[in-house]
Amino acid sequence: MLCRNWEPRVKGRDFYDYFWYLTRDVPVNRAHLESRLIQSGQWPAGKPLDKVALLRLLDKRFSTVDWAQAKVDIIPFIKDTRAVDPWGKDFFTAISRERLEIR
Repeated sequence: MLCRNWEPRVKGRDFYDYFWYLTRDVPVNRAHLESRLIQSGQWPAGKPLDKVALLRLLDKRFSTVDWAQAKVDIIPFIKDTRAVDPWGKDFFTAISRERLEIR
């Protein structure tokens, strides 16, 4: 979700999966994510990625998403479409701050 460059297309599945992992208390694999961010040019090599920095990156990403398009992208794959009603910057920012774990 942070490393995809599908602009302007949004992959709703990325956000659905992200939410799924958060609600199941699956921690972020810091080393793997840091490596992918460096590889994609979104994080400087040699600078450790911590939770505060990750939350900043996520906030920035959540601010640029076309949430209507993300919902349209995922709706064909879910049974209860009301599940994506709360999707938006504030929703994903709040749940990230509340549930994100990094190891």
